[in-house]
Amino acid sequence: MIENLIVFSALGFAAIFFLAWLLSPRLRMWLEKPKHRFQADVQDYEQMLKRGGRR
Repeated sequence: MIENLIVFSALGFAAIFFLAWLLSPRLRMWLEKPKHRFQADVQDYEQMLKRGGRR
């Protein structure tokens, strides 16, 4: 009984979050900002290595 409540609550929260992500471009940008920041840092690091620099 409690297991069903937990599972359906988790599914409900996941569905609500997915709809919010789908319908809100600002939320998507906010959530994906760390990914883009990390990608930029990796590119900067690789360019630094190509120039012969070290950290």
